[in-house]
Amino acid sequence: MTCTTLEFYRFGFFGQNYGNMSLQNASVTFSVQGAKFQYFGMVGVQSTSSMYTEVINMMTSVSYSSSEGNNVGSVFGYQGAKNCSIQNASVVGGNISSGSSTVGGIIGQQYNNLMVINSSLQNSNVLGSNSVGGIIGSQTGNATIQDSSVQNSNISISNYNVAGIIGSCISSELYLTNIQIKLVRISGVQNCGIVTGYDSGTHSFINSKASSNTINGVLQKDCTNLLNSKPVTGC
Repeated sequence: MTCTTLEFYRFGFFGQNYGNMSLQNASVTFSVQGAKFQYFGMVGVQSTSSMYTEVINMMTSVSYSSSEGNNVGSVFGYQGAKNCSIQNASVVGGNISSGSSTVGGIIGQQYNNLMVINSSLQNSNVLGSNSVGGIIGSQTGNATIQDSSVQNSNISISNYNVAGIIGSCISSELYLTNIQIKLVRISGVQNCGIVTGYDSGTHSFINSKASSNTINGVLQKDCTNLLNSKPVTGC
């Protein structure tokens, strides 16, 4: 699908969903060019009134381009269900770009509990102004990410809070197991990290590796060790 427009609000294959949702066995390629996005993804908004959301076996190759607009991701612009599970989701050759904040390779803005398993971002560009991440732009709530990777991709901001996994991790418990971050080029002004940019929560980084990555910007605390593939917390 190819679409060109001047303004989107809560736009996607599903603009906004208030109930529970299950997306399974989908392969999607589409391109959207617009002057302004708000809440944009395969699902623009998954409401906080939902009890659960699941995504299983999804491959996307998407191109989003916007001069401004918050909450942009390839699968969810804003994901607010009480519990969200994403399994076997991959973004390959994506170009996800907004002139504003909360932009993620898979989810723009994540609120409430999240589990991501065996999912990846590869050969992609994720660009925004603030809170930009390879998997999630901004996360509020607990998150578990395992057996997943971000590889050979550019993740960039014009201001602050950028990282290979999550741009902004707010009041969250974050657990990462068997994660690989490789050949990722991260750039921004401040709060730049391999795993998280801004981070006010607690987390663990287990059996995971970061290698051959580059950062251009002011590092988040303790990122130097992680750049050298040493297991640390706080980055």
